Amino acid sequence: MSHLLALYATALLLGVKLFFSFVVAPMVFANLPPATAAGFMRAIFPLYYAVTIALALLALLAFVVAQDIRGAIVLGAIAALGLVSRQILLPRIEHWRPGREAGEALATTKFRALHRVSVLINMAQMLGAAGLLFSFVL
Repeated sequence: MSHLLALYATALLLGVKLFFSFVVAPMVFANLPPATAAGFMRAIFPLYYAVTIALALLALLAFVVAQDIRGAIVLGAIAALGLVSRQILLPRIEHWRPGREAGEALATTKFRALHRVSVLINMAQMLGAAGLLFSFVL
């Protein structure tokens, strides 16, 4: 039973991340004025990261109960990366945003670098969850 819960929570986590990354974010930027879209995304990111962390922790707990160390390690890494993204990267990105919007070179460089790291983390989390799910199917 706990193994099934772990797999469902992992699948839900991957679904949320894929939907947000490939449906919500592009639709927001395609259909809202740039300033409104950016404001909406700034408002939703803390919730997005919180959902990522919560689902990863739920799956982690279920994998621990199911005594599946591999799953627990993957979901632990996903949760930890979500925490880093929410608590460290997001505030630093927001710190540099006003300077970037004002055209400051240093702020633009820092913003882009931190944003790139957040995108890579998001991709790594999706690949980790997908890889874990596929390992149970194959």
